[in-house]
Formats: sequence, structure tokens, C-alpha cells
Amino acid sequence: MKLPRLVVLAGIVALAGVALHQARSADEPEKKSPPAPATDTNFAVRYAEAHLLVAELTLKKAQDMNRQVPQTLARGIIDQFSDDVEFAKAQLEDAKNTGAIDAFGLWLRRAELALKMREERLNTAMEANRRVPGAYRPVDLDRMRAAIEMARLRVERGRALADAPHIAKLDWQLEMINEGLNRVEEMVSLSIQNRLAEFF
Repeated sequence: MKLPRLVVLAGIVALAGVALHQARSADEPEKKSPPAPATDTNFAVRYAEAHLLVAELTLKKAQDMNRQVPQTLARGIIDQFSDDVEFAKAQLEDAKNTGAIDAFGLWLRRAELALKMREERLNTAMEANRRVPGAYRPVDLDRMRAAIEMARLRVERGRALADAPHIAKLDWQLEMINEGLNRVEEMVSLSIQNRLAEFF
């Protein structure tokens, strides 16, 4: 049971690396160059379509695993995969509209999706506690509220950088990637101890 979790975590690390590469390439200072040929636009769309397909299939596989053996993957992992699908849809929409991938805009969208996911998770937990008192302990609800506040601050900072220089946007994206990698480290540690579901 630990092996599938570690495979999932390795996948998350790989996605973070790809995102870092996208962030660096998309936010380099603009250089004056001739308009990109049509094939570049097609590439951006094809890449975004491939990303969406991988995200959808990964979510489907995770859901199938939990249907076969409940609690194989923690709810937080399933939520993350759902978030990845929404992120990939936004990436595809952006590529179709602009012919390119706006790394900063997509990271801001990811931050907004993360905030929404955390708010929904707290609402679900509070509803569960109304139906079954004590289903979630006070410390768990407090952690959810604190995570919402952090997510809200990430979104606020990202939106404030909309017209900032590329380097400031890149710094914010790198902070987001660093936080994501810290979460992966936490997940790996908890997975080794078989306690992941209690935190994510």
C-alpha cells in the first residue's frame, strides 16, 4: 500500500519540476522577436491537451484505486488530482485563446483553485460535525482554517503582482513551488509512517 502512495508522490515532484521549468521559460524578460509561427500556437494547444488528458487519467486511476480498496489514497491526494484537472483545463483554455501558456496566470489560477478546495473541505468537515458530532476534532478544523488563511494570502499576493515585473512574478511562482515541495516532503514522511490520511 505504501508503494502506490510513493509513486503518486514521485509524480507530484515530477509535475513540480515541469512547472518550475515552465515558470522560468515563460517569465524570462521579453525579447523582441518576430511573431511566433502558427506551429507554436498548435504546440501550446497540443501540449495543454496532453496535460489535461494525463491529469484526467491520473484522477480516474486514483478514484478507481479507492473504489477497489477504500482509503488507499488519502482524500487530500484525490483533491489534489481534481485540482490538477481544473488547472489543466485552465491551461488548455488559455492556450486556445492566446496561442501560448501564461505561466504566471496559471499559477494564480492554481492558487485560487487551492483556496476554493480548502474552503470546500472545511465546509464538508463542518457539515460532517453537524451530522456526527466529533467526526472532526477541533485541532483538525483549526488546521483547515489556518490553511485557508494561508491560501487566501497566496492569492492576494499573486493578484497584487498582476502588473509587476517578470522577476517579481517569477519569485512568487518559485515560492509556490517551494511550498508544494515542502508538502511533498511532509507527505512522504507521513506515508512512510502510514499516517497520510490523517493530515491530507
